[in-house]
Amino acid sequence: MKETLYREYKQNLEWFQSIGKKFFTIVPKNSFKSIMLILISEVSFLIAFLVPIKILMLMGGNSLNKYFLVYIENYGYDIVVLLLSFLSILFYIIHLYCEKYIKKISYESSSLLLEKSAKINIYENQSEIAFNLYGRFIKTLSSLIYVVLSFIVLFIIYQYIFKILLFLPLVYMLIFYIVYSIQPKLDIQKYINNIASLISGSSFLIIFLFIIIDFLYYTPPNLLITIITFILARQISTQFSKILLNINYLLKNRVILNTLFYHSHKLNTTLVEDNNEFLDILLPKNRKNWLRNILMEIDLEIQTFKIIWKDNILVDVISFEVHSLDDKQIIKNKYFIKLYNKNKTKFAKNEAMLLSYSHNLPSMKILLSTKVNNFICNIFMYRREIHPKSTVLSSLEQKLKTRLLITKLNEECILQYQRSHQLLYERLNDTFIKRLKLVDNGKYSEVIELFSNKLDGIRIILEKLPLTIINPNINKNFILVDKSDKPILLDWSNCTIEPMGSGWLIDGKNLELLKKIIKINKLSVSAENAVLSSIMYQIDRLFKTQRYEQVLKMIYQNKSIFEKIH
Repeated sequence: MKETLYREYKQNLEWFQSIGKKFFTIVPKNSFKSIMLILISEVSFLIAFLVPIKILMLMGGNSLNKYFLVYIENYGYDIVVLLLSFLSILFYIIHLYCEKYIKKISYESSSLLLEKSAKINIYENQSEIAFNLYGRFIKTLSSLIYVVLSFIVLFIIYQYIFKILLFLPLVYMLIFYIVYSIQPKLDIQKYINNIASLISGSSFLIIFLFIIIDFLYYTPPNLLITIITFILARQISTQFSKILLNINYLLKNRVILNTLFYHSHKLNTTLVEDNNEFLDILLPKNRKNWLRNILMEIDLEIQTFKIIWKDNILVDVISFEVHSLDDKQIIKNKYFIKLYNKNKTKFAKNEAMLLSYSHNLPSMKILLSTKVNNFICNIFMYRREIHPKSTVLSSLEQKLKTRLLITKLNEECILQYQRSHQLLYERLNDTFIKRLKLVDNGKYSEVIELFSNKLDGIRIILEKLPLTIINPNINKNFILVDKSDKPILLDWSNCTIEPMGSGWLIDGKNLELLKKIIKINKLSVSAENAVLSSIMYQIDRLFKTQRYEQVLKMIYQNKSIFEKIH
C-alpha cells in the first residue's frame, strides 16, 4: 500500500510539474501577472473587511486604539475614522479591479494555450473549459505562495504557533494514511469537499486553542500580534482548503486538460463513462461478490449461483441473468439484473419508481433497486420468458402498445412525474408560433393564424385527457413472451407519461386502430381528442428537432381537425 500511495503521489506531482512547465513556457508573463494579481486581490479583500472592524473599535474606545493615538493626536479622531473608511472602500475597489483583470488575463492565456495546441474543437464550450482549468491551476499556485508567505510572517512574529501549524499537515497525513490502510478502496475524491471543510475548520480551532493555552500558562506576545496570528491562521486554513479543492478539480478533469493542451493526447471516446470503477466491478473476479450481496437482500438462503452475461443495446447499462442453485445444482430461481453507469442514474431511478408503483404493466416483477459502489442496480424476477419468433413480433408490438394505452397509472406515480417533467400541453406555448413564423414566406400564414387561435383550446383538450405511458423501446430487442405467450418488455428506463394518444403513429391505419381500441375497451375518452393528442405529440417531436416546415405541413394536412376545436 505504501508503494501504491507513493506511486500515485509521484505521478500526480510529475503531472502538476508538467502542467506548470507548459503554462509558464507558453504564457510566462500572463501566468506571473495572474499570480501577483490574485495575491493582491486576496490581501485587498482581507484589508477591506478588516478595516471596518478597526473603525468600530475606534468608535467603541477599544484598548487597541493606543496604536492609533499618534494619528488621532495629529489629525483628529474624525479624520482618522474617515481615512480608514476611505481605505476600506479603496482596497475593495482594488480587489474588484484585480478580479476583473485576472479574468481578462486568464481568458487571453487559455486562448493562447488552445491556439498553441493546434487542435480542432473537441468539447462544447471548449474556451470556457480551458479558462476554468488554467484559472484553477494558477489559483492553486497563488494559494501555495500565500500560505508560504503567511508561514514566513508567523515564523517572524509568533514561532510557537508557526511550529504548531507546521506540525498539523503531518498529523493530517498520518490520519489519511491510517484511514487508507483500513479502507484502501475509499474514494477520497467523493468526500473531498467535506475533508477540505473539516481540515480548514479544525486547523483554525486547534490554533485558537493553543493561543488560549499560551495566554493562560505561558508568555504570549502582545495583543496586536495575537490578532494578526488569528487572521493569518484563518487565512492559511482557508487557502489550504482551496488548494485541496482546486487540485481535486484538476485531477478529476485530468483527461480533458491533457486532451486540450498536449499534442500527444487525443480525445478518448470510450463506450462507458467512469470506465475504471465501472469496468472493475464488472470483472468476473469482482462481480460475483457484489452479486451475492444484492441477491442475499432478496434470498438469505442463497448459496451458489450461475451468472450469464446478457448483451443489450443500451449504452452504459449492463445486464446479467443469474440462476440461484440448490445443493444439487438445480435451478431454484432466476433473476434479471441491470447495472447502470453513473450517467444513467436518472433512467435507473425512473424505471424503479415506475415499476414499483405500477404492478399492472407488462414487465418482469421488480424485486429490488439498490446501489453497488454508487451505481444503481435493478433486480427483476426472471421466470420462463423467452424471445419471440420474428414472425409474431409485429402483433406483439401492437399488443404492448394497446396494453400501455388502456393501463391506468398509479396516482402517486403520475404526481411524481408531473413534479419534475412538463407534459405535452405544458410544452405548447407561444414559442411555437414565434418559431413557425421563421419559415413563413406567406404560403402558411393562414395555417399559422389558425394554429395560433386554436392553441389555447388544444391545451385545454389535452389537459383533460387521461395520462398513459409511452415506452420508446417497444421493439425486438426488448420484447419477451411469458409462458402464456403474453408479451413483456425488458426495459422501462426511458419511459415518459403523456396524454392518451401520444406516441401513436398518425397514419390512417394506426389512427383508426387507436379509435377502435378506445371503443372496444369502452374508455371514457373522445376518440377524436386522442387522435388530436397523437398529432400534437408528433408536432412536438418535429418542433424539438427544428423541422418547422414539416410542422406547418402537418398542421395543414390536419386542418379540418384543428378547425373543429373551440
